Amino acid sequence: MIPGPGEPILGHPMNPDLFIPAHEKDFPVLPNAIRSILDFAEPRPRSVTIIAATPSIGLQAILKPLGAHFLHEDTIVPGLPRARMPCIRVRGEDRSGWYFQQFLKWGLALQSNQNHYLVADADTLWIRPTHLRDRGRTVHYGTGQHHLPYFETYQKLLGYRPDRQASFIANFMLFETAIVRELIGLIQHRTGLNWVEALLANIDRSTLSSFSEYETYGYYSSRAHPEASLRRNGATLNLHALLYRFHDCFSWLARGSFHSIAYHNYRR
Repeated sequence: MIPGPGEPILGHPMNPDLFIPAHEKDFPVLPNAIRSILDFAEPRPRSVTIIAATPSIGLQAILKPLGAHFLHEDTIVPGLPRARMPCIRVRGEDRSGWYFQQFLKWGLALQSNQNHYLVADADTLWIRPTHLRDRGRTVHYGTGQHHLPYFETYQKLLGYRPDRQASFIANFMLFETAIVRELIGLIQHRTGLNWVEALLANIDRSTLSSFSEYETYGYYSSRAHPEASLRRNGATLNLHALLYRFHDCFSWLARGSFHSIAYHNYRR
């Protein structure tokens, strides 16, 4: 049975499964991104799974030496293969893939048989030890950003706008499976729609970014299950992918102030 809002959810401190959604543009950084998480995540992930489209020779070459597994992105959310994702175009930019990847992260909860699962970005290298659990609680990392459209969508889905606090948006999140399922169930109950249909129906298609899986989950979790998590700063240094060749230098300079470095390649 899944606990309801306000009921304790204190998961077992088992090493989580790690899932990394990846695109071919991320492959140059991906192997070291995986290694950095295995080196610095506490507790250390027990398995690594790359979520992607049909694996290319390049991806297969990455997976084998790292002992990582492959999961096809079309198998995660029932009835929503990538090809059936509605086109969401904002000011000439296709945002469909951006939203699709967020749906995948929640969809994993419907398949997982573990209490927790870790999702991380493929273009981000962790640069210092990062505690995912502390005294039986999940640790949420984030920064001071506040993007209003996320909360407008949150209110449409859940019926209230939460009190502002530090953002839950980082380049990774340890999800508690039961809370994700609970949140999905609540959205479906309130809207009368399948959760994916509800999200698609309530996003603002006039703005580039109208929904955040991390922000929505984090704010809901902190309100419905305040005993289940702790907060810490998790600032990420964001750099262009062309600077990845200088990672050792940036890592040394950034370690005192940042948890990770993201090397963004915005080619889609």
